[in-house]
Amino acid sequence: MRTLNHTVNLKPILVFLIIGVSFIPFFKQTFGLYILPACLIVIYKELRISTEAFLFILLALAIEIFHNFYFDTYDILATRQAMVGITAAIFLIYYIKLDFLSIYLEILYYFSLISFVFFLLVHADSSLVTGIAHAVPDLFVKTTEKYGAEVKQINPIIYNFDSNFFDMGRNNGPFWEPTVFATMLVIAQIFNLLLNKTLFNKKGIIFTIALLTTFSTTGFMAYALLIAFYFLLSGKVRLFTKVIMVAGFVTLSIALFTNLPFLSEKIDNEIEKTDHEMDQYGGDSRLASAILDFNEWTENGTFILLGKGQSSDSRIAGPDKDVLRNCGDTALLIEWGGLFALLYIGFMFYSFFQLTRFYEIHWAFSIVFTAVIFIFGFSEVYFKLPFFYCLLFFGFIIRRYYTYNQPSRRIDSYPELAVH
Repeated sequence: MRTLNHTVNLKPILVFLIIGVSFIPFFKQTFGLYILPACLIVIYKELRISTEAFLFILLALAIEIFHNFYFDTYDILATRQAMVGITAAIFLIYYIKLDFLSIYLEILYYFSLISFVFFLLVHADSSLVTGIAHAVPDLFVKTTEKYGAEVKQINPIIYNFDSNFFDMGRNNGPFWEPTVFATMLVIAQIFNLLLNKTLFNKKGIIFTIALLTTFSTTGFMAYALLIAFYFLLSGKVRLFTKVIMVAGFVTLSIALFTNLPFLSEKIDNEIEKTDHEMDQYGGDSRLASAILDFNEWTENGTFILLGKGQSSDSRIAGPDKDVLRNCGDTALLIEWGGLFALLYIGFMFYSFFQLTRFYEIHWAFSIVFTAVIFIFGFSEVYFKLPFFYCLLFFGFIIRRYYTYNQPSRRIDSYPELAVH
């Protein structure tokens, strides 16, 4: 009798769910996270997890146990959610393996095409799109409270109709914020470069156009870095041509940066308002969040080493625990501590290093890819989401599954071993 695993390809469903529980408002509700471990019931017999993954899980658990004993008011729910997310993501990525890259590209490609429909419609006839949004069933409306005001996200999975979309004309895709869509698109381009050795095939052009519609400052800066090194590290472009192209690209980037209000003006305003944001809102901007997180992280050696945990009661100093802290890079430090953060960064780099070797592109891209991820991390609290835990283990997966019983072979000489 054939099992469900062999009659139904679960991998696209699982990749979609990892994306959903990490970034799509409908799935980011409490019930969403527990969909992932439920999937393990079906796939557990096919799992063979590496020692490194188990040690990572044990380290995270040990740090969370420490937080529960160290802080009198620590919320045990934070520990449960953290461990469910980490464990489920790791187990699922060991099942999906390198198929993750090609499946992710397909999902982002169709999300981009769908987003164009709504993005063009809202600029052509906003009342029509408003009518579509109001017709969405209440099941797909996520209601939250921010500073005493009710905020609604209308998200029927395929698109997110919120204030960024209606008031500012920015393209969210199905994700909670335009910068998140930009992040996902640039990661799609990283995978595109790995699999297809180019940024500008059909999918790459679609991803680039979609990125432009997000008007994301961070997205533009990160993509500019990726494109610059794409040409610098290309073996098909002569040195003289590289110099000319990079010089032209830098000139164009500076011109765009100084003339587009969502680039230079937005950054200037954030810098100018940093003190105000820290005094009045407890860090409701990326830079203010980063400064406050860093100050709290360095209060004593225990926090530097092991962090203050993911519970707002312990992580955020002062009486107001509902303030928004939205810098992901410093959140990694303040929540998990320096030891875990170094391991996280090391695993991320190692994944990209092995991926670049496996798909035979310049190894220096592993540095660029890691830098791009942490540029995005400055803008959103990403690094506790299941999706990003998945990215940490490609290096170990390649070693275990794609060179198994072949110790004499070079990993970067056999791209045909990849599972597509």
